[in-house]
Amino acid sequence: MATSGIAACLLNEGRTAHSALAIPLQLHDASICNISAQSTLGQSLREVQLIVLDEACAGHRFMFEAIDRSLRDIRNIDSPNGGIVVLYGGDFCQTLPVVVRGGRKQTVQACLRHSYLFLLMQHFHLTTNMRLQSQPDFQRFLLDIGEDKTGPKIDLPLGLVAPGNSLDGLIDAIFDDPVDFSECVILAVRNDDAQEINRKITDRIPGDVHQCFSADFVHENDEHAHHYPVEFLNSLQLRGLPPHQLSLKCGQYLMLLRNLNLAKDVQVDFAIRIGETQNIKPSDR
Repeated sequence: MATSGIAACLLNEGRTAHSALAIPLQLHDASICNISAQSTLGQSLREVQLIVLDEACAGHRFMFEAIDRSLRDIRNIDSPNGGIVVLYGGDFCQTLPVVVRGGRKQTVQACLRHSYLFLLMQHFHLTTNMRLQSQPDFQRFLLDIGEDKTGPKIDLPLGLVAPGNSLDGLIDAIFDDPVDFSECVILAVRNDDAQEINRKITDRIPGDVHQCFSADFVHENDEHAHHYPVEFLNSLQLRGLPPHQLSLKCGQYLMLLRNLNLAKDVQVDFAIRIGETQNIKPSDR
């Protein structure tokens, strides 16, 4: 399993830790997993000998501590993780837990290194970057950033700078085909940056724009409905949701994610191109 959906997709039959172990979404320092000792999952965990948990550095320490408390209770063994060997994988130079409106101190305190479990672990270090063996200079460059040897200012090698040092130059360099965007992607740190990039790329795709709107009404039985004008709701940019007005063109790609049944872990996860939805079965819509 892994702490994120993207990392879980890279594992053979991988699942997210939240899905596999019924970890609550709202965590605190005394959280436990929603697993009954008499359930099928609880019985399976009494037989498990090894758990592999990738991208552990991106998970909140309360998540790992909730797993530890739950496994101790289910297996009735007062040892770390109920006596199960847990292999945590990750790199603390990469993404740490996301703490909403938290600063550096809150982010560091939320990571696995500040959990009581970290002191009980045996640490193994991977020293060879298998992906960048043919690029030793770039490998050293990444390590210097992770080890804070570059200081507060980082000078990017010229080969990593977009032509013209502009967003348009970056789009030109990444997407050399103005029609097919299926092989490349631009990642952004902030949602508003991602939306700006999407707008620029949409403008480059030939064809008419199709405007898709979200549901824009408040339930009539809500006594507070008059406090939330529709115009205000439409202006909100919520995390994990598209904007109220989504502009799309034929040939553009979408990623649809929805867990239809948490108990059975039935999930729809597929990419479609706008204008080619006739290939999707009605049961999948």
